[in-house]
Amino acid sequence: MAFVSVGESAVLTDLSQSTIYRDIKKGKLSRHSNGKIDIAELIRCYGELRVNGNQKSESMRVVATENDNEKWFKSQLEIAQGEIKELRAEVKEGLERERQQSRQVMALLEHKVEGSEGFFSKWMKQS
Repeated sequence: MAFVSVGESAVLTDLSQSTIYRDIKKGKLSRHSNGKIDIAELIRCYGELRVNGNQKSESMRVVATENDNEKWFKSQLEIAQGEIKELRAEVKEGLERERQQSRQVMALLEHKVEGSEGFFSKWMKQS
């Protein structure tokens, strides 16, 4: 448990010290025996507190972090989309090369003349 003085409570709640004393007197806000006020008690009575002079700074930090995360994810998405585009182009080129090689093999197979003998066949007959 963190305790703060009445003056610090006034700064954290953005209220005057007299308002803090009035709420203590009415019983709306309780104070520890050492004269200090528990931060949890301030939050219970007044809601979100100012941190380091910035009201709702934690909320602002969360929003800023979300914006930074969103920017990072967008940049990563753009990078991934670019890589996907490059990979698709490479696959397309590879398929085209494979088709071309298949056509060349088919052309060579069709070009073989029936009855013609190759070098190896002629050499075997001579022996």
